[in-house]
Amino acid sequence: MATRLSRNDTAKHRRQRRRSAKKHGQTPSKNALLRDAWNLLVTNLSEERIAAAELHAIYAMRWNIEIQFRAFKQSCRLGPSLNHRSDPLHIEGLVLASMIFQLLTLDLHARFRRRAGVDWPPSLEKLSDAYATHLQTLRRSPEPVPFDPDPRHLAHDQRCRPTLWQSIVQSLG
Repeated sequence: MATRLSRNDTAKHRRQRRRSAKKHGQTPSKNALLRDAWNLLVTNLSEERIAAAELHAIYAMRWNIEIQFRAFKQSCRLGPSLNHRSDPLHIEGLVLASMIFQLLTLDLHARFRRRAGVDWPPSLEKLSDAYATHLQTLRRSPEPVPFDPDPRHLAHDQRCRPTLWQSIVQSLG
């Protein structure tokens, strides 16, 4: 199933493709640039069973769940705890505490999105990591410390590593 993207989304995808191709010393093909105007999903459902717009809405919800789960795994760091032999009640307690933490993080995320003056949604993963760090500092602090991170540190951003040449010039300058 295919749905056409908005002009803004198409332009964004094409900019990303051109930037990536330029980084690798290539130029994007006309077919690739054409595909950037479309959302394509492969399914075995017929068009009579589900509309394309409905399918894309379901996919968007599923992708949101994937992001939430990744933030949950990263910030809770359950892996090392679950690798030890332990009482089943202890493991159940860890998982339940982590689920409570995730619900609190999702509530914080919604509050940040509604906050006046913030017109961009914060990264759920960055917010989750910042909140986990804050809770760990609360354990060591004798007095309560408010959780008020700088929203600029929670923004979605792509990693921008300098090239070898840029780092050499930077170290010399």
